[in-house]
Amino acid sequence: MDRATQRILGAGALAGGLLRVGNTFTASMLSPDALQLSYAVTDIFLLIGLAGILLCWRVELERLGYAGIGIAVLGLIVIRGTGFTALAMQGYMIGAAVSVIGVALLAADMLWRRIGSRIAPYLWLASFALAMWSAFGGQATIQALAGIAFGAGFAVAGIDLLARSGAPEAA
Repeated sequence: MDRATQRILGAGALAGGLLRVGNTFTASMLSPDALQLSYAVTDIFLLIGLAGILLCWRVELERLGYAGIGIAVLGLIVIRGTGFTALAMQGYMIGAAVSVIGVALLAADMLWRRIGSRIAPYLWLASFALAMWSAFGGQATIQALAGIAFGAGFAVAGIDLLARSGAPEAA
């Protein structure tokens, strides 16, 4: 992949991660329409970030990583697909659960195969653990922390992709 494309994909992951973290704090500040637009843009950038991870580390990833990316994409599609329907909140909860499972699988593969820095996978695993904890207790603070860890993982992955884009391409 050429460096310009890798930079664009890395910037998408970084932007999506930062927006996801920011969305945690803007829910009470924005109008419902502005919030929906912010969430849609965030999800698009997260999908771009997942494409960047897939394309940049396609050789290093194994089946678990590929499955994780596919599952995470499916979760984001569920979120977007139900966002403007009567199922919006239930669709978000289902899609978020699917996405966090997907990035946890991706994280496991990235750690096992030593892909990128260890920070993004640890943040995604923390997000998974916090999401599991909140599923049994339902605390809003724990759910917010899970979302922050999820977004921060994408931001760090984006930084990893941007740093990698400065390296010479593999033959």
